[in-house]
Amino acid sequence: MIAALPPPDFHLTAARVAPARACFDGRPVRIRFRFRARRRLAVRVRIVRRGVVRSFLLRHAIPGRLQRLRWDGITSRGHSARDGRYRVRIGPAGGRMRHAASFVLHSHFYPVRGPHRFRGATGRFGAPRSGGRRHEGFDVVAGAARRSPPPAAGASSATSTTPSSTATC
Repeated sequence: MIAALPPPDFHLTAARVAPARACFDGRPVRIRFRFRARRRLAVRVRIVRRGVVRSFLLRHAIPGRLQRLRWDGITSRGHSARDGRYRVRIGPAGGRMRHAASFVLHSHFYPVRGPHRFRGATGRFGAPRSGGRRHEGFDVVAGAARRSPPPAAGASSATSTTPSSTATC
């Protein structure tokens, strides 16, 4: 008969996740934590929504040292994670997981990060124009120096300095 090792003495002493509101296509979610134990351990980090979305295994993690990892929003199955609140659970591999932190993930941003507003009926796709033409875009107005995705081929890249009223990620 093979004797199993006793359950590891694991105490999560500090944990932090940043940013608290993340965008899938933005900076990765940064997970940092420290733990106390008698020896090096294999530590499991799980990102959970309704079930486990992604799992990481840190082999030979050293107690007392700051452990760091990043998550890019890709699930274990290779898909982008959905909008929602996610929890980070940390524990020894094969042992009890502890709640470490939580964050909100926005699966995609549209199309401006930061405060913006829509131009209204005249800025909507298909709005009538002079000469029987139709508007072939969708106008979004944001303050100066807002990062946005590069314009599609043939799209205008003009910027606006009109103040905005709504906030996004």
